[in-house]
Amino acid sequence: MKNTLSFILGCIFTSSLFSQSPTFSIGSDTYSSLVGATPVMKDSVWDDPDVWKTSERNIPLGFTFHAFGKNITTFSWEQAGVSFRDVDTVVYIGFKDFDMCDLGYGTQNAMSPISRKLEGTAGFHIMKLEWRRFGIWDDWSQNGKFSDSGYVQLWIYESSRKIELHFGKSNFSDLTTIYPDGVSLIAAKYDDDGRTSGIKLDGQAANPTVYSFDDTSDRSIKSWPVQNTVYIFSFGSAGMNDISKSLQNAYYFDHKLMLKSVQKEMLNLNIYNPSGQCIQHVEVRDGVAEVSDLKPGMYIAKPDSGAVGFLRFVVLE
Repeated sequence: MKNTLSFILGCIFTSSLFSQSPTFSIGSDTYSSLVGATPVMKDSVWDDPDVWKTSERNIPLGFTFHAFGKNITTFSWEQAGVSFRDVDTVVYIGFKDFDMCDLGYGTQNAMSPISRKLEGTAGFHIMKLEWRRFGIWDDWSQNGKFSDSGYVQLWIYESSRKIELHFGKSNFSDLTTIYPDGVSLIAAKYDDDGRTSGIKLDGQAANPTVYSFDDTSDRSIKSWPVQNTVYIFSFGSAGMNDISKSLQNAYYFDHKLMLKSVQKEMLNLNIYNPSGQCIQHVEVRDGVAEVSDLKPGMYIAKPDSGAVGFLRFVVLE
């Protein structure tokens, strides 16, 4: 018996297509604190993530995020952003030199929870991070107390390849009262050979100017975004213009997934069921993958490395 595959959306891309810098835009969304999230520092007073335990600092995404030509499965917490490091590269998205810390700093009482939560289903996950009611260490250092606090979340999207900063309520607006030169906000890649690529923002938070790292001047944000503002860094999406090889004439027959137009270097696929569980890991050779029998239903297949994108398909009787 032959089961045909009806492809709702299916495209695989080579990773080289996505090595460019992100684009930046501003949106809005009602800020709501995370519910049912995993606490990171639990009841500990926190400050510099550099001194956290690896298990606390690591952010396992549960999916692969593609940015600056890198396949990222684990980010690390930073003071006000996230980073990824491999042998010769650092990727950083967020504020730099903005020293967020627990409002309980200097005491034994933690007051500023940090948490993370994975939402969505396979192919469409969102990893959400939250710094809730945080303080600024430089404020405490200069004034002997915290006069300001704020809320911020960072969302990492699997399918649309976006990273968003969601801003909640805060007691501060003019950052120059604490940081006379403002604070850096970047999405960048640093290579060991000194090359840097990405973007950096400059000016007032409501309408910042975007500069490439080809610009060598220092750039910084002078004010804090108002509540419900969303900063969006887009690293490209699975749009039709990006298709390297569409999956045509695909079908399932005799325990084989036939993907005739798949490039030969794309060797491995993970197959997920409708519940988001990875049920098979298959190797593609010359466009054919040996798979266990699939029951009728909808599935998602994703490359496990070396390429980005996914295909969603239905197995029919």
